[in-house]
Amino acid sequence: MKFPLNVSFDLSENYKAEEKFLEAVRSLDGLTGAAFLVMGEEALAKMKHLVGEDEDPKEAMLKYHKSLRGLYGIDTMRNGFFFSETHECVIQVQIN
Repeated sequence: MKFPLNVSFDLSENYKAEEKFLEAVRSLDGLTGAAFLVMGEEALAKMKHLVGEDEDPKEAMLKYHKSLRGLYGIDTMRNGFFFSETHECVIQVQIN
């Protein structure tokens, strides 16, 4: 799917109080991506391990070199993967 502007804003919510909020929105707007709903026991912990807990790909590479961010991320803004990191975020995204 192509991320429309409203989805780009929603996905950039974590940066709202920071200077890089608009940069985060622009980095997603109009891009082609995929969205998945992953359900299961300890799903959030497993996603953190798979994707990499650190937004910085360099840090992700050091902690777990096979993480998706470690392998494919470019920098903290273009780290390649977003996921809801808390149960509350998952619920909020599902409501929107």
